[in-house]
Amino acid sequence: MKPLLVLFLLGMSISPTSYETSADWAAIIAKSPVIVKARVIESSLSYHWLVVAEHWKGVGLEDFNIDASGVSVDEKSEYYIFARLAPNKLELTELPLPAEDAPEALLIALDQLPCQDSTLTRDYRRRNDPNYREGGCLRARFPVCGCDGVRYGSACEAINQRGILRYRQGECDDNRKGR
Repeated sequence: MKPLLVLFLLGMSISPTSYETSADWAAIIAKSPVIVKARVIESSLSYHWLVVAEHWKGVGLEDFNIDASGVSVDEKSEYYIFARLAPNKLELTELPLPAEDAPEALLIALDQLPCQDSTLTRDYRRRNDPNYREGGCLRARFPVCGCDGVRYGSACEAINQRGILRYRQGECDDNRKGR
């Protein structure tokens, strides 16, 4: 099944990032509501299909497409993706950054992001957000290991149950189950 979200380039031109310090990267992180490291699993002339390997910020994605126009990526490679939400799609705020080229300053800045945000949990939103609509998570396809060391059945479960912002695909070392 193909992913529902499609990542588009913004109407403006995006130049490759060339930031050196953690403060430079903190500015990029602040303007990018969605930050993931993803692996390209399929490419065509019109899109690239990616699977999330690690997640730091934003909606709980498992996989997604990016519009191939103006974006060059290599299949089977991992990239840091910086984006923002738009109706029914994501928009890049920076060009994809190859994971092997990620500077230490970026990794330090990402490490400083919070692990959890309790305002993202289903219970909090049900009590405090008048626009909240109850909805369940789709069937789990990819278990994730949360920054709390707990294994969740999916990214959706990690965010909705515990407000987990940072996670990586796969099992945790000690395989504790989510609550």
